[in-house]
Amino acid sequence: MANSPVPIEVPKTAVSMVSPRDYRLSSLCGYVVNFQADVPINVIPPVYLEALKMGARLVDEDAPLPTAPVMKPTIDPSIAEGAKLAAEANAGALIKALTVIITRNDPNDFKADNMPKLNKVIAEMAPEFSKPTATEVADAYAKLQENIDLAEE
Repeated sequence: MANSPVPIEVPKTAVSMVSPRDYRLSSLCGYVVNFQADVPINVIPPVYLEALKMGARLVDEDAPLPTAPVMKPTIDPSIAEGAKLAAEANAGALIKALTVIITRNDPNDFKADNMPKLNKVIAEMAPEFSKPTATEVADAYAKLQENIDLAEE
């Protein structure tokens, strides 16, 4: 029996531990420890074994904690440019659909508050454009009302 497991001794007082990841440890006793990646936190004896099981380790007072490398998100410029162009195309299609509805001036195209109905705006847009939200329609309609020359073209 040379490979028999060594029992883990639970400390009598709180110990400083660190986790490699963010983790919220909740015990059935009602204790909660909110670990943040590579940030030391005091762990009390009732949750010590659970903290070990989830991957936390004791902090060595002499050794500095490793700092996680700062990663900057990178966005492919072609994707960003494509998204910008798609948003501009959708905004243009929305303005065009609103212009058609305003020019047509059919009472069935408007709600009681004189705002264009969302389903009528969507029906005027080509299917390749994304469907606007009611807020987007209201904002675009307000801009058209400010610059009525666009609606008269």
